[in-house]
Amino acid sequence: MLSGYSAAAMVRTPWGRASELREQKLPPGHGRSAAEVELNQRRRIFGAMVAAVEQKGYQATTIEDLVAISGISRRTFYQQFRSKEECFCAVIAAVLRGGGVRFAEALRGPGEWPERARGALGALVGAGTEEPAAARLALVESYLAGFGARDVLTREVGVAGELWAGELEGPEAAELGAAVLGTTQHVIYRRLGGRGRKPRLEGLTEQLGEWALRLQPPPAPLTRPGFRRRAARPSGSLAGHMAPERIVRGLAAAVAERGYGPTKIADIAAAAGVSKVTFYQHFASKEDAFFAALDSSGAQMVAATLPALRRASEWTDSVRTALEAVLSFLAFEPGFALLRGVEAYAVGPTAIAERDRTWEEILDVVVSRVGGGGQLSGWQKEAMIATIDAVIYDRLRSTGPAALPAALPLLAYLVLCPLLGRERAYEVARGGRGASSSSRAASGPK
Repeated sequence: MLSGYSAAAMVRTPWGRASELREQKLPPGHGRSAAEVELNQRRRIFGAMVAAVEQKGYQATTIEDLVAISGISRRTFYQQFRSKEECFCAVIAAVLRGGGVRFAEALRGPGEWPERARGALGALVGAGTEEPAAARLALVESYLAGFGARDVLTREVGVAGELWAGELEGPEAAELGAAVLGTTQHVIYRRLGGRGRKPRLEGLTEQLGEWALRLQPPPAPLTRPGFRRRAARPSGSLAGHMAPERIVRGLAAAVAERGYGPTKIADIAAAAGVSKVTFYQHFASKEDAFFAALDSSGAQMVAATLPALRRASEWTDSVRTALEAVLSFLAFEPGFALLRGVEAYAVGPTAIAERDRTWEEILDVVVSRVGGGGQLSGWQKEAMIATIDAVIYDRLRSTGPAALPAALPLLAYLVLCPLLGRERAYEVARGGRGASSSSRAASGPK
């Protein structure tokens, strides 16, 4: 047992149990190639990273932890990697590529498309079930390590999305492939739980498979060539806001500029136009202020959405209306958009759960408009929220808050297609009328 690392020693990794990593050291002797020795050392370092991060989290993990668990020397570590971050990114890539190989083999294997699609998604769920510590490192802790690690995650998930898109025929195939894999990633993220916990992945393969197979390409392109939806003019002035609201808006602005991790209390106070003394009169810490910003922005998002929702003529229209209102709000409030859509992941799963309660509140109003036509199941809500999260995150990273309203037709289609089918979802996504009043009861969510 490793002294001081009893919890880490029990962690299972793709490279062996942490307690066994030191024993994997190659015995001295001639005949060993430099490449063979280097691969052995790298595998032990990778396993140590998974074990240490599962015990302590990425930020608290040190090079000394990796040296102690793997049995390599500090000098050897720096011969392999320039920094902890570089090593961490290499581990993320290795974990995701391992799952990607299983995904690709199932997707391209024998059998009809439904069987292969379910098998491919099952491979991803299975990887999370079999190696939860490695899955948490790649899908959860990667958001806590800066944009370099997030870029690795985005790239590897994008490769899988391209493979899925290659199996589809019709408009928006690339967008649908990205949505299937992005939604899958976000659902698994939500179900992995915190460090050391058992993931809640039972039954997920069947749910994901049924949902993904219902998500078919639309009958025609969702947007006209050259179409650009005009974004709202972003808000900027803090005048008229009370000190707590000035602070949460200042936090959003500072975090949007620097990222959550590097942002200091002094940065927040400066952006809010208050002193550090005033900050601490209202909030105990940066994290406390961040959760207040989630609460404030969520309440404002609901307030901007519900009046428009109540004016929608059909429940299908209410879904599109809610998405339009939220995307417009986020374009108008770019600091809140980046805080909610991107930087919440840097705080962790608790922040994501708190953020997504706003979507649950909005969807509860949507459900109330279904009348006697059925209810959205827990899984349908989860898939809808995960899809929305995935698309907004991707658009914020690629094109920024101002371009979010242009994502409305695609996002509405992705959310509605598994519920309504491609023809009706396409009509609603393009702004046409939803189900007729005579068919509303028969065509609600099942």
